[in-house]
Amino acid sequence: MKYTVSSIDVKFLDFFARSLLQSQCFYQMIVGIASQESFTILLRGAADEVKVYQQAIPYRDNPVSKVIAAVRDDGKMAVESAMQEDKPFELLCFPLPQFHEKAFVLFDSKGFSDCFSDDTRDYLHAKTQSVANLRSQLTGIFESHQSQISRLRKEAATLYFNSQENESSSSVSSERLEEAETLLETVKQSRKKLYTLFDNISVGLCSVDPSRHIVNANSYFSDRIAHKPIRDLVGQGIDPYIGIKEDMTAISEVFESGEVRSLVLDDIPSAGKEKVFSVELFPIYESESIIEVGLLFKDITELMKTQKTFRDFQKFTQKKFRNFDALQKEYNLLSEKYKGLYNRYVTTTRELQEMSKKYKLLGAKYDQSVALLEKGSQGSLMKERVEEQKKRRELVLLLSRQKDMVENLLFERTDVARSFGEGYQRYLHQVSVFINQVENMAGKSNLNSPQVESLLEKTSSLREQLERYTQLIAPVFEVISDLRRRIEAFSRDLDQLVENTNQSAPTAKTPSEHEPISRPLGPTQAAPGEGSPDGIQLFVLS
Repeated sequence: MKYTVSSIDVKFLDFFARSLLQSQCFYQMIVGIASQESFTILLRGAADEVKVYQQAIPYRDNPVSKVIAAVRDDGKMAVESAMQEDKPFELLCFPLPQFHEKAFVLFDSKGFSDCFSDDTRDYLHAKTQSVANLRSQLTGIFESHQSQISRLRKEAATLYFNSQENESSSSVSSERLEEAETLLETVKQSRKKLYTLFDNISVGLCSVDPSRHIVNANSYFSDRIAHKPIRDLVGQGIDPYIGIKEDMTAISEVFESGEVRSLVLDDIPSAGKEKVFSVELFPIYESESIIEVGLLFKDITELMKTQKTFRDFQKFTQKKFRNFDALQKEYNLLSEKYKGLYNRYVTTTRELQEMSKKYKLLGAKYDQSVALLEKGSQGSLMKERVEEQKKRRELVLLLSRQKDMVENLLFERTDVARSFGEGYQRYLHQVSVFINQVENMAGKSNLNSPQVESLLEKTSSLREQLERYTQLIAPVFEVISDLRRRIEAFSRDLDQLVENTNQSAPTAKTPSEHEPISRPLGPTQAAPGEGSPDGIQLFVLS
C-alpha cells in the first residue's frame, strides 16, 4: 500500500514532531503507516533534525518490525527491547488513528535510559493524543493558507500566460510568488513564536479536559505551582495540584456555559501556604464545541499582603478619626479662648492708652511743680509733687506687669495652636503617602478582580475624608498667623510706651563749678524698709 503525503500533511507532521520533541524524554521518533507486507516511514524526528519523506520498508526479524506489527494487529501500545553497540534501549510504539487508521508513532530511549518509565510512557501517550487531536483544527488553518497561496499562484500563472511579452505582468507574477513564499514563512515563524510564548510567559498556563485531567501545561505552572516536570503532569488530574474541591464546579460551569470565570486561591498545597493566585478559567473551542478549559494563574501574593496591610491601617485610621470629634471640640475651645484673649487685648490696649494720656498730664503737672519750686513756691506744691511721682512709678510697674502677662498668654495660645495644627498635618500627610503606595501597587498588578476594585474604592473614600479634614485644619494655621502678627504689633506698642515713659522721667540738674550751690527743697527716696505694702517706695523731704 502506498500512501501519498500532501503538503498539509507535511505541515502537520512537522508541527506534531516539534511539539513532542520539546518534552526531551526520548532520542528519536518515527511516524509511519503500517500495512500487511511493509510499513512506510513518513517522518523521522530527532533533536537536531525533523525530516518528512516517504520510504517503504519490508518487515524483517528485528525489534522495529516486531513492535510496529504488534501495534498494527492489536491497535494498542507495544514495547520491545533492543540493543546497539552493547547498549540496551527500548522501543515504544502507539497507534495514531487521528492521522490514519493504520498510522503509528515510534519512540526509542537510546541515550536517555535502558527503558521508559511508566510515567514517561503515560506522558508520551497523553501528549501524543492531545497534539494529534489538534489535527482537524490545524488542517483548517493550513488549508486556508494553502488556498490563498493557490489563488496567488493561479493569478500569477494567468498573468504570465496572458501577457508573455508584457514585462510588467511578469513582474507582478514574480511578486505574487514571492508573496506566497513570504506567507508560508510567516506561518512558520508565528507558530514558533506561539510555542516560545506559551512556554516562557511569566504566568501559569494549563488546560484540562472534561474529566479535569491535564492536557498541556507550561514551564511556569510545572515549576512554580505543581513542582513537577511537564511529562509527569500530562494525563494527571488537576485536583491534587491546586487543592480546591468546592471550586471545582467552576471548571464544569465553564464547560457548560462557555463563560469566563475568576477565582482567588490561597490554599494551593504545592505552591506554599503563603502564596495567593488569581485564576482565570476560559473555554477552548474546536469546531464550535468546548473541548478543554484553560486555566491562567497569576501570583498576587504581594498585592494581597498590601491589601491586608491597608485593611489594618484603615482600622487604625478609623480609630484615629473617631477621636477627631474630640479634637474638633478642642479646636472650638481654642478658638473661643482666642476670641476672649483678643477682647482682653483690645481692652488692655485701651487702658494703656488712657494711662499714657494720664502720664502725659502728670508729666506736665510735674514740670509745673518743678518750675514753681524753683521760684520758691515749694511749700504748697511739695505734697502734690510727691503724689505725682508715686503715681508715675505705679504706672510704669503696672505697664511692665501687664506687658509680660499678655505676651505670655499670647505665646502660650500660639504654641498650643501650632502644635495641634502641625501634628495633624503630619498625620494626614502620612496617610496620603500610604494611599498613593496602595493605588500604585494595585495599578501595576493589571488585575480586574473584585478584590482589587473594592480596594481602590476604599482608597478613594479615604482620600475624600483626608481632603475634608485638611480643609478643617486650615483655619488653625490662619489663627496662628493672626496671633503672631498681633503679638508682634502688641509687643512693639508696649515697648514704645515703656520707652516713652522712661524718656519722660525727670532727671536731676547737675550744677556747674562756678555756680553756687543753692538747692530748693525736694523729695528724696525713703529707706528700703519704709514704704507702702505693695512695694512702692515713699518720698520724704530732704
